[in-house]
Amino acid sequence: MSDRPDAKYLVYVGHLTHFGHANIIKYCNRPFLSPEEQRVPIDEWWHLGLSRETVERHDQTLINNWNRVVPIDGIVYHLGDIFLCSVERANAILDQLNGKIYLIKGNHEKTATSIPNRFEWIKNYFELRVRDPDGSRGSFNIQLFHYAILNFNKQHHGAWQLFGHSHTNANKWIEEHLPQSRILDVGVDGHDYTPWSYKEIKDFMLTKEGSTVDHHQSDKKESIKV
Repeated sequence: MSDRPDAKYLVYVGHLTHFGHANIIKYCNRPFLSPEEQRVPIDEWWHLGLSRETVERHDQTLINNWNRVVPIDGIVYHLGDIFLCSVERANAILDQLNGKIYLIKGNHEKTATSIPNRFEWIKNYFELRVRDPDGSRGSFNIQLFHYAILNFNKQHHGAWQLFGHSHTNANKWIEEHLPQSRILDVGVDGHDYTPWSYKEIKDFMLTKEGSTVDHHQSDKKESIKV
């Protein structure tokens, strides 16, 4: 696939699904605990072993949410930490997911990198251009990485940066300190455990004037519009 898909081709971005990972349900307080598990005091959660049914309920909900918004021919950029489970379980999950998946490596990718043929490609970082008449020169530049980047390529030309890793916790900091920046944590924890559509991301980014902190500017605050 070209690195310049047309917006009409239904581009989606997912992140931090952590399929098969029992501990992420506890760490991020994902709402999938059984009634019995919910009765365990929070200060004892670190010692709580979650049931197989709880992990399967978590995974199946994320699969259902994914397929509810991503069509069979959809394009999905997943920004890392897709699985923490066995290869067998990962393959079973991939068999159920709609779309063609392009994977940006996170810090938990041992399983995914052992089955590279299940993805369109696997990269550390990717600069995506989406053809869109609303963008500068007919496209939007989108920097895809597992981690947040304060100073990224083409930022001063209105590019966007999408990341995860912080499970959407970074968005509050960004809003407080860089309120006009086009940087967004697209983890599923802050999006009802569902991939983001290109339209949702675009609508959010276009509410921002676009600010930069890089060598192209002085200490004077500036914002650059697309």
